[in-house]
Amino acid sequence: MGGFSAQKFWCKKRLGEPQMRIAVVGGKLQGLEILYLARVAGFETLLIDKNSDLPAGELCDSFVRFHFNQQGSFPADCGQIHLIFPALEDLTTLKLISSWGDELGIPVVFDLDAYGISSSKIRSNALFEKLKLPRAKNWPDCNVPVIIKPDDSSGSKGVVRVDNRERVEALLADFSGSPVVEEYLEGPSYSIEVIGRPGNYAALPVTELYMDKDYDCCGVLAPPLLSRENEQKLRHQICTIAEALNLHGIMDLEVILHAGELKILEIDARFPSQTPIAVFHATGVNMVELLVELFVKGRIKEPRVKGGFCLLEHIRVTGSDVEILGEHILADRKNLQMKTDFYGAHTAITDFNASDNKRDSWIATLVYKGNRSEEVDLNRRKCMSQIAQITKNSG
Repeated sequence: MGGFSAQKFWCKKRLGEPQMRIAVVGGKLQGLEILYLARVAGFETLLIDKNSDLPAGELCDSFVRFHFNQQGSFPADCGQIHLIFPALEDLTTLKLISSWGDELGIPVVFDLDAYGISSSKIRSNALFEKLKLPRAKNWPDCNVPVIIKPDDSSGSKGVVRVDNRERVEALLADFSGSPVVEEYLEGPSYSIEVIGRPGNYAALPVTELYMDKDYDCCGVLAPPLLSRENEQKLRHQICTIAEALNLHGIMDLEVILHAGELKILEIDARFPSQTPIAVFHATGVNMVELLVELFVKGRIKEPRVKGGFCLLEHIRVTGSDVEILGEHILADRKNLQMKTDFYGAHTAITDFNASDNKRDSWIATLVYKGNRSEEVDLNRRKCMSQIAQITKNSG
């Protein structure tokens, strides 16, 4: 385990202030996102996880190996902690982390009540219906194709598209639990986050999401080509949902623009992955910094948004093949490194090792940024060209 140079990765010096130290529980995709943005904001970080070989293992200042379980014990020898950021989605563990925060008298940056609704698609859809927000039609009051997905999973996990009625009925007969079956909607997907507490919410910049063939997000564009009218609708929708949930913390909303209408796909009341880094590099808005402000000061101000563009995408290199795939390719990798100016990309989070000439399998999250969208596109083409040359030489 180990950290990396704060100066190298644009940390802001907080003169005259004690350094904020945050504990991040969970070192996979959400943890990686939080640790990245915490470093950029200049915070000291402690990572806590039951495993030591993790995607985010090299992005923290210190590490404590600990397994939250029902035996009632909590991590020891953690030093001073100012805030606790859960970065996982297991409800039992989340409740234990909340109890740990209560015992220490330290705020836990998580809303268990809001998460209890957002973690169920059935309960979430009932809330959308109550608020009269547009969403996909339910089966059997819709035509095929349909999407079948588990009630209690987020993202693309367990999502299946079915194109005929007989197959739908057959799958439902064998499906364990309570599946959600909705009409399949086509169109660009967008995401937006909100941070705050009742009566004081800040809707953040919108992003566009790109999906791979398995409906896993493989890329994020910020800002997207979206009309001002639709952007305002999204901001209104997410603040309406946040107020209805009595949200204290952060939540994201994913929608699809289908036949000219924004329709809600899902909400998640937990720290997201992928979109926060893209939003930061495009606009300067740091969601970890905003959450610290909210939980320390009790209120949040509308953040200043800088003009810029960013594209974030995930690649997997195998031999001479370069694939753009969903973020799941990061989940089983260990101790990813952060690199700047990575073959034309502004930033990379990767397990690529330039000194290992025999390496022919690696992954990376690549961040391209610029003042104009054309500049982002040019940087991407340069990066892909150089990566292609790498794969050719290694072969």
